Amino acid sequence: MERLAALPDTESGSSYLEVGSLSDQANSRESPWKAEHRAMIHRTAELDERLEKLEEEKVEIQKALTKCQKQLKMSQSQLKEADVDLHSQLALASKLKGVTKEEMKSVKSKREVAESRLLIAEAENQSLLCKVGLLVAEAEKERASSAEALAKCQKLEDELAKRKSEAEIQHEAQVKHDASINELLKIKQEKELAVAASKFAECQETISSLGSKLKSLATLEDFLVDSENSLDISGQGLKHLINGGEQWRLHS
Repeated sequence: MERLAALPDTESGSSYLEVGSLSDQANSRESPWKAEHRAMIHRTAELDERLEKLEEEKVEIQKALTKCQKQLKMSQSQLKEADVDLHSQLALASKLKGVTKEEMKSVKSKREVAESRLLIAEAENQSLLCKVGLLVAEAEKERASSAEALAKCQKLEDELAKRKSEAEIQHEAQVKHDASINELLKIKQEKELAVAASKFAECQETISSLGSKLKSLATLEDFLVDSENSLDISGQGLKHLINGGEQWRLHS
């Protein structure tokens, strides 16, 4: 700042020297003095303009300095707060140090258990892969056997269908044959029934005739009731008549 303040004085001294020099020369020549005077005025104007710019820069620098000082104070305050927070965290960390060690041991133990389980799982996985391979091979074998069994089943079904068709044809032929035989048997039975009916009618006539004869014999017995010999004779005669009637019926 002192250099900035001293700058115009230095420039002013130089101007005075130039004015003095110009004064000395004015005694000998008047026209050059006027030229120098104009140059001095122009130089003075330039210096004034430069001085104004320097003053403006000075103001800007002071503003920037003030701002920096505020930021510095704010940073110092934040640094103090951070320092307090750091001390607090360090104190808390020292308290939790023991707990952290125990947690690390627990984590290490859990990791070892997990690694052991992982190895077991990998072994089981390998075993399962082997089993899967065996099952796949067995499945392929079963698939081939199944295809063969299906082919046999299809062959049997075709054979059964063929035999069923033949059986149906034979059944139809047998039904027709049985129907023909049944028809013949029916005709024969009808003939036999007709003969039996005729014989039955003849038997009924014989029975009716014998009934009439028995009635006549009963009337005869009434007349011979008092005589035992007559009764015996009539009994024997009745028996003879009955036997004769039965023999006649059998012969008929």
